Amino acid sequence: AIDKLVDMYFNGEGVKRDLNRAVEWQKKLISIDKKSYDKKRSMDNAETLLYDMKGLSSKYFFINLHEERKRIDLEIIELCDQIVSKYSKYRFFMIRSVKKRFLVYKAEALDDLGNISLKNNNFEEAEKYYSEALKIRKIIKGKWDYEEDVISSYCNFADLARKRGDLKQALDFYNKCIKIIGQDKGSYYLKHCSFDVALIYRCVADIYFDLGDYKHAEEYRIKAIELFMMKVIEEKSSASLYYISSEYSGLAEIAGKNLETNRQLEYLENALQYARDYVKNSNYENRYIILCYALIDLGDYYFSNNNDEQAKAYYSEAHDIANEKFKNSDDYSCIKCLIQSIRNLGIFYKYAEKQDKSRALVLFEKAVTLAENKVELSNSVYTVAQIVYDYLNLSTLTLDHQKEKEYLKKVDANYDKLEKISSHENGKITCASCAITLGDYYGQKNDITSMEMYCKKAIFFAKQVVLERSKLSKKKMIFDCYMKLGEIYIDSDCLLALDN
Repeated sequence: AIDKLVDMYFNGEGVKRDLNRAVEWQKKLISIDKKSYDKKRSMDNAETLLYDMKGLSSKYFFINLHEERKRIDLEIIELCDQIVSKYSKYRFFMIRSVKKRFLVYKAEALDDLGNISLKNNNFEEAEKYYSEALKIRKIIKGKWDYEEDVISSYCNFADLARKRGDLKQALDFYNKCIKIIGQDKGSYYLKHCSFDVALIYRCVADIYFDLGDYKHAEEYRIKAIELFMMKVIEEKSSASLYYISSEYSGLAEIAGKNLETNRQLEYLENALQYARDYVKNSNYENRYIILCYALIDLGDYYFSNNNDEQAKAYYSEAHDIANEKFKNSDDYSCIKCLIQSIRNLGIFYKYAEKQDKSRALVLFEKAVTLAENKVELSNSVYTVAQIVYDYLNLSTLTLDHQKEKEYLKKVDANYDKLEKISSHENGKITCASCAITLGDYYGQKNDITSMEMYCKKAIFFAKQVVLERSKLSKKKMIFDCYMKLGEIYIDSDCLLALDN
């Protein structure tokens, strides 16, 4: 009965989805499991306890309680070690299938710990946990289950390499996965694990895109779509509809890079259609997020192509849906989506042919207030950078000189915060890009001191970026910084201008 209550609250079956209530019931389930295990100390009781502890760990992931998740994963590892130590002397336990059951739980818990470390940019610790998990998988190796588990480990190492900025190493790990999977359409993995293979293909496409290899990025996005389509046809998989929409958005981005505007529009419309299908066929509480982003992408397309009427229609629909569905939400992703819909509408009213600056001002104030009030959002690199841009927009929209000063103080304060939390490569790219924008802004205001300071900051961060992903982008970023400094010095010091 408790197990059913957990499922009801977690999946929103017959009741409103409530992850916190699901966690409460899962804890009660574990409490009963622990009493049974303490009383009997049998392997069956231990396995039931491990299964439910793993369930609690995954639920902590969904509500972003990573320290609690870490605590549970460590308990899982400790219990697995106790069982293996206690029963290893018995012949029946040494049978691979029996021992494997407990070692699999340990490997999965180590993966979770690695994922938590990776999220906190603790790369060495993440590598240690992932390596321990892979070592266990090699101990318990069999044919299919071993290969599936090894693929999981290789994917973790690929994620680690991507976070470190070594995209070529990440690609090497994914290619190892693809080698195991095989390219023959009759292969075991393409027949029985097509959804998981499609997820790998989309990661490969992301890497090729970041490396500027749009041809291979497009190839793997199309491969992913084909596999997701199979799941829709065979199983009516609503999750696959979500990913098909996402992949079409990725194809639209590639078409945009290749200046193929007609194909870009076609892909964006496909992305929107599959997002609408996903919303109709899914019961997932946050299903409207992808629909809002698909609408925003189409709004961006039409706005950049000077069709203000169509752009406004898509931006407004995205904002109306997000406001209706997410205004009372505490979920990180929902609030982030709502803020983005508000921000895009603000940008539209600021720059559209028929400007409405007072409305844009209200929207940017609403966006920045929401972002600053959500702790988890306000401590992420992306959000802090967006807060910088929001206050910058507010400073240009307000007619109150005192307000403008206050906004600019917040621009500087949030940029300082951005520098402090940007320890990894992507953060440094964000700092450099943000500093270029601020340098340009202060240059237009004839505040040469501030312009020079931010341009030098941009160069400092751009030079620290050692990613393989964008040698050309990195060079362009540094080039733009020196051009800005050249503009600063051109009137006052021709030698420095010439040097830059």
